[in-house]
Amino acid sequence: MNRTDPSTKSLQLLAQQILDVDPQPLAPKLSISVWQAMSMLQKAIRRNDSHRTAVATSTLLNLDAERFWRRLGVIAFEDVGVSNLPLVYAVTAALAGKRVRGEFGGDTRVAMALAQCLANSAKNRSADDLLCIRDQHPDARDMQHEFQRIPTERLRSIFVGCPEVLAQASAAKIIAARSPKPHISVEVELLENAGAAPAAIALFVQGKARVRNDLPFLVALLTLQNGLRSPNPDDVLPAEIEFAGMPGWALDMFTREGKAAIRRLLAHDNALSQYIRRSFPSAGRTQLLGEAIFRVEGGLLRKRQDGALGQQLRQIMELECMGIHPHQAREVLRLTSSNLELLNSLRRQVVWDASNG
Repeated sequence: MNRTDPSTKSLQLLAQQILDVDPQPLAPKLSISVWQAMSMLQKAIRRNDSHRTAVATSTLLNLDAERFWRRLGVIAFEDVGVSNLPLVYAVTAALAGKRVRGEFGGDTRVAMALAQCLANSAKNRSADDLLCIRDQHPDARDMQHEFQRIPTERLRSIFVGCPEVLAQASAAKIIAARSPKPHISVEVELLENAGAAPAAIALFVQGKARVRNDLPFLVALLTLQNGLRSPNPDDVLPAEIEFAGMPGWALDMFTREGKAAIRRLLAHDNALSQYIRRSFPSAGRTQLLGEAIFRVEGGLLRKRQDGALGQQLRQIMELECMGIHPHQAREVLRLTSSNLELLNSLRRQVVWDASNG
C-alpha cells in the first residue's frame, strides 16, 4: 500500500469492510420521521442492536439518503473513534459520494454493511466527551481565557509538549482561530509537530472535509494518548418499550415527540420534577432534563472500549458539563434514571395522541 496516498488506503479499507459482511437486503421500513430515524440509527449502533440498526438504515435511506450518510459519518467519529480507526476510515471513504459507493455495490449494499460494522464494532465516545468538555466545562473556559493572553508560539509548545489532552484541545482551538491560514492547514501542522501518525492525519483531513465538525481533529489528537483502548464493562441498559417497531429511547430531545414527553415529565408530580422545579429556573429545564436523559439512556454503549482516560473524560462530561453543580448533576441523573419507566409511558402517550389527534 502506498502510505502517501490516503485515498487509496481509505478505498482499500472500505472494500475490506464491505467484503467482510454478507450482503443484506433492506430491512422493513418504519413510518416515522427523519428525526426519529436518525436517533434510532445512532442509538441502535451504540447498543450493538443489529436488527434495529438495519431497520433504521432502511428507513432513513428511504426518507433522506443524504441525511443518512451525514449521520453515519458523525456516528463513526462520535461513537467509534479511536477504538476502530480502520472502520472510521472506511465510513469516511464512503462519504465521498455515490460514484465511490457504486464501485462497492451501490448505496444499499454499502449502507447496510457499514451500519452493521459500526453496530458490531468496539465503541469509544472520548472525542465527543472531550469536545463537550472543551466547549462547556467552566474550567476549560477559564483555561481558554488564560490562553488568549499567551503568544501563539508558546501555545504551540503547549500543544506539542503538554500531556493534558484538554489543554492541547484548547490550545489548538485558539491557535487555529488566530491564524489567517485555513484551520485545517493549521491543525495538520499541529498534529504533525505533535507526532501523530500519517494515517491519523489523513483520516482527519478526509473526515474534516466530509463531517465538517471538530470530531475528526479530536479523534486524531486522541491517537496520541495512552489508556484509551482497553475494554470497559458494557453500560447497563434500562428496560425499554417499543411501539410500532420504534423503541422508546429513539424519542430523545431532538425529536418533537421526545421533547413533548420531557415536558410532560416535568409537569408530572414526582421527585424528579419537584427537584428540578425547586432547584433550577424554568427557562432551561427542558434542555437540562434532555441532557440528563442522554446520560442515563441515549448515550449508553455496548462493547465499550475507552480505557481509564475515556472513563475519566466521560465522568467529567456527565457531571461537570450540565451547567449546574456536580452534586446537583448527580442527583438529577439519579432521579432521571429512576423515572425512565414513567418517561416511556409518557412517550407512548405522546405518540398515541399524535396518531389519533
